[in-house]
Amino acid sequence: SIILRIGVVNYRENFVSKVVIYCENLHNKIEAIKRAIGNEALLRIVYLKPNDEKTRRVVRPEMVGEMEYRGKRYVGMRAFCMERREERVFRIDRILEIEKVGKKRIDNEP
Repeated sequence: SIILRIGVVNYRENFVSKVVIYCENLHNKIEAIKRAIGNEALLRIVYLKPNDEKTRRVVRPEMVGEMEYRGKRYVGMRAFCMERREERVFRIDRILEIEKVGKKRIDNEP
């Protein structure tokens, strides 16, 4: 049998205590994103860019599933990026951390 684990870690950043979900496999990440879509919740993610640079983004996930780019298939998330103010696509295998943000909407968001 396969055991799926999600580690939960408390840490302090900017004097605010947070709970971050470290997803260890693709299935757990997809389920966390689907829950956020169903709840219309924002997610704060740590994303590993192709150049191995880590970025932090707040996104409003819109869709998760199989996608294709330049003939290569992958599992991705289409989301509105609050920082870039536009729709972006993120590969699920490059998402390192997922944190549900308390608000469903941020002021001035489209």
